[in-house]
Amino acid sequence: MNKNPDKWIRKEVSARINNVDVAGHIIPCVDVNFTGETQPMYYVAMSTQTKVEANLNKCKKQWDCSILLDVITRYPGIGNTGSRVLLNDIEEKVISSMVDFTIDGGFEVYRDIELESSSGLDGQTDTETYFRQLIRYRIRLVES
Repeated sequence: MNKNPDKWIRKEVSARINNVDVAGHIIPCVDVNFTGETQPMYYVAMSTQTKVEANLNKCKKQWDCSILLDVITRYPGIGNTGSRVLLNDIEEKVISSMVDFTIDGGFEVYRDIELESSSGLDGQTDTETYFRQLIRYRIRLVES
């Protein structure tokens, strides 16, 4: 039976980075997007996930997976408001927290988790300026 690794990856990512303290700010980690009436000014969203069957070995079922972490900081006003310093600090905390990655659910990590990319995506709306850092990880798994 093929097991779906997606929820187990999100569970481990959330356990590592949810509500971490970064420069005196508690940064929540949410699944896809923040829900509720009040959106926090800073958070990490577990965004897009991918998975394909892989041929890592001949004995057990394998998966080649990825998850995109969307680090978001928002500042009221438009123009040159806010700074990317907190965004950079959150990114640094995320990267340092994603070492020695293990997951439950009947999976073993094959090799180490890999930081595939990290790219900025900044912008503004009519009422705020936002800074985003998109961090993609690659995770190869073997069903145990």
